[in-house]
Amino acid sequence: MTTPDTDTFSPFDACWLAEAMRLHALDTADPARPARPGAAPTDAATILALTHSLAQQHGYPERVQRWHRHAGWLLGGLGLLAVLAGFSAGLTLVGGATRSVNVLWALLGLIGVHSVALLFWLLLGQASGGAAGRLWFALLQRWGLGASPLPGKSDPLGRALAALLARDGIGRWWFGMSTHALWLLALAAALLALLAVLSLRSVTFTLETTILPATVFAAVVEGLGAAPAWLGFAVPTPAMIDAALGPASALQDAVAGRAWASWLSGCVLVYALLPRALAFLVCQTLLRRRRARCQPALHLPGFALLPGLTPAGPGIVDPAPAPQVIGQVAPLHHVHSHGSLLAGLELGADMSWPPRGMGLQPTVAVEEHVDTREQRRALLSRLKSAPPARLLLCVDGRLSPDRGSLRALVDCSFFAGELRVLLLPASCPPERRDAWLQGFTDIGLGGERVFTDAALAGGWLNHHD
Repeated sequence: MTTPDTDTFSPFDACWLAEAMRLHALDTADPARPARPGAAPTDAATILALTHSLAQQHGYPERVQRWHRHAGWLLGGLGLLAVLAGFSAGLTLVGGATRSVNVLWALLGLIGVHSVALLFWLLLGQASGGAAGRLWFALLQRWGLGASPLPGKSDPLGRALAALLARDGIGRWWFGMSTHALWLLALAAALLALLAVLSLRSVTFTLETTILPATVFAAVVEGLGAAPAWLGFAVPTPAMIDAALGPASALQDAVAGRAWASWLSGCVLVYALLPRALAFLVCQTLLRRRRARCQPALHLPGFALLPGLTPAGPGIVDPAPAPQVIGQVAPLHHVHSHGSLLAGLELGADMSWPPRGMGLQPTVAVEEHVDTREQRRALLSRLKSAPPARLLLCVDGRLSPDRGSLRALVDCSFFAGELRVLLLPASCPPERRDAWLQGFTDIGLGGERVFTDAALAGGWLNHHD
């Protein structure tokens, strides 16, 4: 997918530059004339070559390289902190002032937090990638790219990166891989500290309890030692377990001490390091596959605005008539906002605003009626500067659906995470309602994205992910 000008960039970086130049073109274009899907050619190689050339004029490739350097430095710094934290934890748990170590308590300290964190990632964290990876990315956003080349506007390169990470799970597996890498460093350092203490000190292993019988500890030790035993680690015998519970533990012989040390080290390796390494390899594999197949999203607006773009096709002799294709609404996509916005398109003067029965919360922004071309431009400008996660546009079902209203819905959909419409009033003539519903279907807006009940529409706006 690379070209001679982009050989030093990965496919992901090339798509990053293409997305950044698309957003750059939208930021510098007339907000009343956003690009329509299909206006740009479908040749990805042409787009990548052109956007790389344009990006060089604005210094974007150098900023991408600087971002990669900063990402490596920052991840290295977090890795060093993870190593220090893991090594310190290992020394604290088995290398304290006393030479007696409660073996199960030490094991819980070494792998307890890790196990809870890994379980949390398996159940919930895959959707976001992991807390440590997101922390790394949040710090990198503040430091990695520098100042925006567009005064007074948010950085297209930063927004392009966020958009790419939201596609195809790239961000999820990238953050997951970073999270697991940091955990691996911390666990490896803790295991190294454990081995260092056991190599340089004589430690007595005990099992302490007040109310639990010895059979409980024997079952736990033997159960946990089954998997490490497959790798050659020792498992304490029943006699060693009984001795560790009694006063004779202070006279523990060298054979029993080595068995307990082997059991403890094997448990840390099998139940902490190996699962985390497996999770790291899964995330790394999925990330590599998704980054390799990354392509510019040519259906999004903005590529047709790029200077020097010549649509493919035979030469044109006569001027083409005005395009009659309205286009399709944008698919659901991520924006840096959790807000909601309500606006009305050419509503009748007799309609209350906002519509009755919606029950809107104070956090929902309410726009005034949008009737004129200037008001549509103002709405598009607002959406471009602060895209809402949820946008609800109300239309008057008593009117006939015209191309201008449907085109306004398409235009607005590209500057919101999700667009839905509310057809008012509920008692509009059936033939007009059917015409509107057909118009919505023609632009790809149908199903649950069309409301006819104000209360349901208000509930959707009030909901925050």
